[in-house]
Amino acid sequence: MRNFDWVRLCTATTLMVLCVFPTAAREQKLAHSVGQEVDRVLVVVNHEVITKRELAARLELVTRRLRQTQAPMPPAAHLQRQVLEQMVLERMQIQRAKDEGIVVNDEMVQRTLEQIAQANGLSLEQYRKRLEKEGVAWSVFVGDAKNELIFSRLRQKEVDQKIVVSDAEVANYFANHHSADVTSHKLGAERSLAQPEEVRQAIGMHKAEKAYADWLRELRDSSYIRYQFEIEPL
Repeated sequence: MRNFDWVRLCTATTLMVLCVFPTAAREQKLAHSVGQEVDRVLVVVNHEVITKRELAARLELVTRRLRQTQAPMPPAAHLQRQVLEQMVLERMQIQRAKDEGIVVNDEMVQRTLEQIAQANGLSLEQYRKRLEKEGVAWSVFVGDAKNELIFSRLRQKEVDQKIVVSDAEVANYFANHHSADVTSHKLGAERSLAQPEEVRQAIGMHKAEKAYADWLRELRDSSYIRYQFEIEPL
């Protein structure tokens, strides 16, 4: 049986996500000025809260990105619920990472930012200007990049390093496919797999994704989550 370094695979996925879909969980501070609407708590996540103003900031970025990519716009209530649930999952993972002592230093964040810029064919400064032109605050993007690195390290510790793909699993896969040039529809790959190591990797990724989804559900079930208000149009 063999273990694999799933960190490399997860980091590649992280880079793609950040290149396409930067987030903003904590872009805006609570307003205290006279005349401004008092912020409201939407969700309590263990010892922290997610506010209406934070949700509005995230929704603004998500909506802008969907329009830029010309992706179909889901109904407002459905989008709000999806975004809020994602924020809850992120908050829980950040809390767990703190409990586990997982930290990411500035040098690691800088390297990740440079990789993202390079993947887009730009220098870091050019990429920063492009994001700001699209309305994404650089400080927010840097914070999100740091969080994604934390999530990746947390996932590696809690899930990915425990994934093992046995030789029997690889052999069983080939035994159930009569051609060496088979497509791994069941594994979710986009190209045909012919080599044992490719099959092993695909099986491992499939198992890791399922294990990660199960772990997130367990994390949510073990967390204290209370919704303070029904979601309404912002």
